[in-house]
Amino acid sequence: MERRTLMLTLSGAALPLLVQAAPRFALAQPTGAATPSTPMDMAQYRLLTLTVGSLAKQTSELALERASHPQVKQFAGFENAEQTTLAQVLTDMQNPPGRAA
Repeated sequence: MERRTLMLTLSGAALPLLVQAAPRFALAQPTGAATPSTPMDMAQYRLLTLTVGSLAKQTSELALERASHPQVKQFAGFENAEQTTLAQVLTDMQNPPGRAA
């Protein structure tokens, strides 16, 4: 028996057990540093969103320059437009800077 076939067979046999156990695992919530004790204020949210968005925008601009596959370029264009729009909404600027301050 091939390794791939064996792995698929074993994973298929384990899947029903995992599905049955999933609701019990979903109830467990992480505690500690992973969960914030106080909610973010709007300024923190804006800064975090702009920081992450600027990375996504720069990555999509790089993909627009270097990608050769037309669908990759198309997706990068969509991502670039989305991040520009989000930055415009969060900063109320028509032409937001590429990086968050």
